[in-house]
Amino acid sequence: NNKYTIDLDKDYPGQKIEIKTFKEFVSVKIIGATAESFGNSTGIMGDFQTGNTYARDGNTVLNGFNELGLEWQVLPSDGKLF
Repeated sequence: NNKYTIDLDKDYPGQKIEIKTFKEFVSVKIIGATAESFGNSTGIMGDFQTGNTYARDGNTVLNGFNELGLEWQVLPSDGKLF
């Protein structure tokens, strides 16, 4: 088990990103998020303003978490991430 904290306090007081791992699972928790810092975010975490979760195309709303996970699963065509 590992835990990493990215402290955003310098630019966004009181805000952090907490990443935890357990075996092959990864958890990401945004602490103290505001529209100023995350209002334009996109991706698997969803839309900050509405809470909607979208497919990779950025337009299709996905309502099921299984469907969302499959949509955002890393594919060989994505290339090397790290």
